[in-house]
Amino acid sequence: LDNILTHSPSGIAVVKLVRDANKKVTDAFAIVANNAATEITGIPQEFIKNKISEVDPKILASPVFKIALSTLEKGKAFLTQYFLKSSGKWLELGISKIDDEHLVIVFTDITSSKTAHLKVERSAAQLLNFINTTHSGLSHLIPVKDESGEVVDFRFGITNSTFVAYAGEKPETVKGELISRYYPAYKENGFFDRYKSAYNSGNTVRFESQYKDERIDAWFDIMCTKVEDGVLVSLTDLTALKKLQIELETLVNELKKSNANLEEFAYVASHDLQEPLRKIQVFAERIKKDAGDELSEENKKVFERMIAATQRMSQLINDLLSYSQLTAKPSAFTTIDVNELVQQVLFDLEATVTEKKAMFSVGELPEVKGDPVQLRQLFQNLISTSLKYSKEEIAPVISIN
Repeated sequence: LDNILTHSPSGIAVVKLVRDANKKVTDAFAIVANNAATEITGIPQEFIKNKISEVDPKILASPVFKIALSTLEKGKAFLTQYFLKSSGKWLELGISKIDDEHLVIVFTDITSSKTAHLKVERSAAQLLNFINTTHSGLSHLIPVKDESGEVVDFRFGITNSTFVAYAGEKPETVKGELISRYYPAYKENGFFDRYKSAYNSGNTVRFESQYKDERIDAWFDIMCTKVEDGVLVSLTDLTALKKLQIELETLVNELKKSNANLEEFAYVASHDLQEPLRKIQVFAERIKKDAGDELSEENKKVFERMIAATQRMSQLINDLLSYSQLTAKPSAFTTIDVNELVQQVLFDLEATVTEKKAMFSVGELPEVKGDPVQLRQLFQNLISTSLKYSKEEIAPVISIN
């Protein structure tokens, strides 16, 4: 036994319990302790056999002392870890019962491994804190497979707050739970298929999609990548951006509609102004010709300027009309009385008709479905062309049936 105590790398101590008058354990002290016990605890050999209350009274109120009492009562060995402040070391304690008055304690210095473990825990806590503070949702999803090895669902692994906030949950409450429990529509919305594709292929999959169920309606930009035996999913909420995009599209459509109305107005306005302007030009030339010598030179110049101005205005209107014909969008078809439309065109062309001494024969015309502006332009172009290319010495006769 002495040889074991001497050469053991672990500290070994046999502890005798101290009881009060009511047989309650109030203290303890070591009756046997090896050199390793002194080295590990940092307590000199001459003090190591002192009562616990004399060495470190806080031990009596610690969980370790309670464990020792439980071991004494139940007779079941116990293994635990304890930080001994007096030496600044972490100890792994194995406590076993010898009899009702004695316990044997085996302790090992685990300071190095414990320090490394605590460092890893702190790093993990810092990483988790970073993950939880990021605005993007992050989760490591673990595949759930059926008997044939086919992925049928995923479970939550390490997950940050943002990822599960949409379901009104916290990361610690969903870990190990099925995704379909908290996001029931993710299979129907195509999310599951893309996660599964990333897992099976090993390729990174990125997509933009809307997730919608009874509680959630949001747009996400999602990237999923296979990591070990799972899929790391990163999601960014695009809902606000999508709303702005929809509003922008609405404004663009309204702007297009406004532009279309302006183009149509330009077309109609240029068309309606053309013939009245033509009449002004014809009447001005007729007055100038009929008045002849009765006009003063000044008045003749006024008429010449008037005629030149109407010609320039006519050219501007023609240019506007040409532009509107290129850019105007067809409006919805309506029922058009072609008889009435032709009469309107003949009225607009009255000056040219009179000048050419043209005769018109208009038969009974039907009602049709069409664009009234374009149909009016069609008849005006046809009649104008007929008048324009008629022989000057012969009065044209134009028949419309």
